[in-house]
Amino acid sequence: MGLSYVCVMKLNNILFAFMAVAMFAGCEEPVTQKECGVIVFKNADGHGLAAAPTDLPYANWENAKLACEDLVLDGCDDWRLPTNEELNQLYANKDRIGGFAQFDFYWSSTLVGMDDAYTVEFDNGKTIADNKTTKNSVRAVRSF
Repeated sequence: MGLSYVCVMKLNNILFAFMAVAMFAGCEEPVTQKECGVIVFKNADGHGLAAAPTDLPYANWENAKLACEDLVLDGCDDWRLPTNEELNQLYANKDRIGGFAQFDFYWSSTLVGMDDAYTVEFDNGKTIADNKTTKNSVRAVRSF
């Protein structure tokens, strides 16, 4: 997948090294862990999307939404359930973000009618509508 670079970053006052592939242009914008989650992407203006480093417990859609909103992680309390588009970005970066259940469906905040919401299967990236009473995997995100 190309040359690798070793980047040095600071996380909670601990220096660590991690590998980033050449597609990240010399480690300028890699998917990396920060104080408030794992950075999925960062735009040129410095804004972007971060994901919680681990899943929340399986839940129906309403409880998944509430669990994300109630999450406080590393001092950040602005977590939420990802949109379907954001969930697809998590799927595209799942190996670098880590911790996803391979064969599970993950909830998005994107509704389909009154009773359903979109989910993404993390085995194949397939998006389907699922009844909001079904228990699925949950991964919180935050914008920054």
